[in-house]
Amino acid sequence: MQALGIIGPILQAFGAGSSFFGGNDEAKMQMNMANLNFQMNAQNIQEQQQASTMQSAINQQIAANEKAALERNANVLEQQAGAVTAAGQQNALRTRQDYEAMIASQRAQIAKSGVADTTGSPLQLLAASAANEQRAVDENLFQTEGQRRGLFTEAGNQRTDAYNVGIDILNSQADAGAAKLRAQNAMTQSSLDLAQAQNNYSAQKRAQFSQLLSSLGGAASQSSQNNAMYSASPGNSGMRYSTLY
Repeated sequence: MQALGIIGPILQAFGAGSSFFGGNDEAKMQMNMANLNFQMNAQNIQEQQQASTMQSAINQQIAANEKAALERNANVLEQQAGAVTAAGQQNALRTRQDYEAMIASQRAQIAKSGVADTTGSPLQLLAASAANEQRAVDENLFQTEGQRRGLFTEAGNQRTDAYNVGIDILNSQADAGAAKLRAQNAMTQSSLDLAQAQNNYSAQKRAQFSQLLSSLGGAASQSSQNNAMYSASPGNSGMRYSTLY
């Protein structure tokens, strides 16, 4: 009977130990999974950040090249507009000089022929020549102005496109910064998750160890109670007395 009183607490202690080690193994497995998840998340975040940074750099470089090309085009068009304006002014000056030389020649011929300038026909001729001169000059200047405005308009369009590309570059930089911030936040969250898992693991180990101590203490107490009850039983007293006598 005393052996049965001892075996029960022993089995209870053995069960508590098995439960402790089993629970400890499970907690270790969960902790290992948490570490593995953290490493995988960290690697994925790093790879995504590197890919995002590289793509952003490529996009910004392409946009920067496009912006520079548009600005060069605008400068060339403005230079062409300036050249067209200068050439138009030169053409107008030559046209005016040519007509003035022609009118002077007409006047000389009229004077040489003895026709008075006050007569209708010579005056009409000179007036027509002057009108033709002004019309030719106006047409030249009108054409020049049209070309100049067209070139400046196109240059303005090129500069507007360059400005818009510059905005795209700023947006790309902002997107890259936002992606970096998201990656940092994700990494921070992953670290917090790992820290929480570590805290849970530690708390679980403490709880399991406390439960083990409590179970062992209960088993020891039960064993003591069983021994005391066995010693105090009448049958055991009789056996002890018979042994003494």
